[in-house]
Amino acid sequence: MAVVYRAQDLLLNRAVAMKILRRQYATDEGFLRRFEREAQAAARFSHPNIVNVYDVGTDGDRHYIVMEYIRGPNLKELIRRQGPFSVDGAIFIISQVASALDYAHQRGLVHRDIKPQNILVDRDGNAKVVDFGIAKGAQDVNLTETGTGMGTVHYVSPEQARGEPATPASDLYSTGIVLFEMLTKRLPFDADTPVGVAMQHVNTPPLAPSTHNPAIPPAVDAIVLKALAKDPAQRYPTGAALAGALRHWNLPIRPPAPAADRPRTAPQTRAPLPPTPSAARPVVHPPAVRGSGGVRQQTGQLTTRQAPAQRDVRAYRGHPAPATRSNRDDVGCVTWLIGSAILLTIVGLILLAFRVGPGIFAADLAPTATPRPSGAAILATPTPAPPSTGPTVTPPAIVPTTPISPATVTPGRAGGRVPSLVGMSQEEATSA
Repeated sequence: MAVVYRAQDLLLNRAVAMKILRRQYATDEGFLRRFEREAQAAARFSHPNIVNVYDVGTDGDRHYIVMEYIRGPNLKELIRRQGPFSVDGAIFIISQVASALDYAHQRGLVHRDIKPQNILVDRDGNAKVVDFGIAKGAQDVNLTETGTGMGTVHYVSPEQARGEPATPASDLYSTGIVLFEMLTKRLPFDADTPVGVAMQHVNTPPLAPSTHNPAIPPAVDAIVLKALAKDPAQRYPTGAALAGALRHWNLPIRPPAPAADRPRTAPQTRAPLPPTPSAARPVVHPPAVRGSGGVRQQTGQLTTRQAPAQRDVRAYRGHPAPATRSNRDDVGCVTWLIGSAILLTIVGLILLAFRVGPGIFAADLAPTATPRPSGAAILATPTPAPPSTGPTVTPPAIVPTTPISPATVTPGRAGGRVPSLVGMSQEEATSA
């Protein structure tokens, strides 16, 4: 339909591509309209995988378009020269083509002639979609029947082969044919005549690409066969969906990462809890450890503070802290109770001593006036208290380790006299 030349833009001093419509088509109003539509459609686009259009015009009876010059071959030349592409290489190019088509479809334009000759590859391996000369505006209904069925027969969609209007799904079907050819270096349908090829597009199910190239994985087979579905509703809904499936075909389903491998959250400032109602007591601070949230103390340093309620570190990981205290608080509580009990016992003994009176101490300190007879035995058994003029105080016994009952004062007989027992035997002293 057109001849492409490399030209030089003298004003901007850059290489450009100039497409000139062939003379035999210059008098055809249908071709002229498509030719102009290519320039107008492509000029509206700004996409990295669509060739930019710089200018359009007429020189005498020649119609031309000035566009971006791509230093590189078209995809058909690469397939013939290199043979089957690797899976990654084919997916890299076709995913870009699908992205470019999605961009055009969102703006109401269907290409209608996707084939390897209309896909250029630059030196960096990036794809560029060209030749919108027969592209069809989705909202344009003023098309001739000749325009309705145009498209290279080996890449035409089943609905186009039946004479139906092309849709975005038609472009995705043609893209699937190109991907099949890149992976296998052969076309999925072939016949002796163009009509025979068109009928295979309509009626014959395609074989999986791995039938011709066993290196193709099943996941890629599934993507190609979905793009080549006979029913447009069974294909990918958009070019973006096809591009996404191609780019993520080999991503496995990863299980959740173990807790040790999950990223740790940044440490947060720990607000102090209110003190417990108990009175301040001396506590010994052990050295602070990682995660305690406290300030390092010297081992054995004695300080006085209000003991805060112990918090569990799991509260900082999104779990409620348990209601129980830590072992350190339990030990401190028991120690405090034992110390209090000992202190109360000592205070009770002191009060008991003051209650009995100074007489018990006087009996231990004051010597008796009665001379001690030599050879006389001191009676160990208790005897009835002799009558005396005053009360008799019973000497206290040695205080054992366990508490005993306090000593009692036994009053004697009033007006009595203590007899002299000097020189008497036991029987005589008892009867006296």
